This record gives sequence, structure tokens and C-alpha cells, in this order.
Amino acid sequence: MNDVLKLNFSKEGFGSVEKVVLLTFLSAVILMAILGNLLVMVAVCRDRQLRKIKTNYFIVSLAFADLLVSVLVMPFGAIELVQDIWIYGEMFCLVRTSLDVLLTTASIFHLCCISLDRFHSTTRDNNIGKTELALYSATSGPWLIPPHAKLLCFLLACILFCISVSLFLFCI
Repeated sequence: MNDVLKLNFSKEGFGSVEKVVLLTFLSAVILMAILGNLLVMVAVCRDRQLRKIKTNYFIVSLAFADLLVSVLVMPFGAIELVQDIWIYGEMFCLVRTSLDVLLTTASIFHLCCISLDRFHSTTRDNNIGKTELALYSATSGPWLIPPHAKLLCFLLACILFCISVSLFLFCI
């Protein structure tokens, strides 16, 4: 079974010095990601002026998603990269991959919500649509959408297919 999970980037793999250098670099990146996201979350939670800006909840939620990626996904990916083999078993491999997809998708959706919020803030009156209920529902959206992303993508593909077929039939 280990032959299936073995990664073959090169025939020799990494030497001892390369493994140490790579693991040191990846550990520094992971540590910076953890500390940076914690710093963002603490800054917004402790500073009253930052808490008053309701859209900073998007930033905190994004930082939390990225913190989970850097704690739950990146260390195991780094070990897998350095060792050239997955050593934690097939079930945990599936769990880690699922967490990777879920949390990365949540992070991407957060970026989309932030960009839509910035667009809305620059093109509309800042007081319109900024109720706390709307903000909380928009902040929870990136956490609720990724588990259902396959279904949403399938429905979107079906809708686009129906539109393209109808346009094709209309053109004939």
C-alpha cells in the first residue's frame, strides 16, 4: 500500500542537507502564517476602533480560515514533501485532503466576499445594507458554501448548459 502513496519527484529523493533546509524553510513559513493570522485576529479583537468597523469581521473570518489551513493542513503537507511518502495512513490522508479543499475554498470565498463588500462600499452609500444580520449572514456564507460547492458547481454547470443549448437552438 505504501507504494501507492509514495511520491516520485525524483529517483533519489532529497538528501539529508536538502531535507533539513527544506523543513526549516517550510517550518518558518508555517510559523509565520500562524503568527500572522493570530496577530490579525488579536488586533481586531483588542482594538476598539477596529471592532467598530463591522466589515473587519470578514478579515477575522478569513484569518481564522487561513489559521486552520496553517495548523491542520500545512504541517502534514510539509512532512509529506520532505519524506516523499505519506506516513499517516489512508484515512487521515483523505481527512487532510478534505480539510485542505474545504478550508482553501472557504478562504477563497472570504476573498470574494471582501471584494464584493469593498465594491459595495465604494459604489453605494456606506450605511445601506450594513445591518448586523446581513453582515453575520455574509460572514457565515463562506463557511457554509464549501461543503456544498460540488452541488453548487453541478447546478451552475446545468444552468449554463441549458442556457447554451437554448441559445444554440435559438440561433438555428
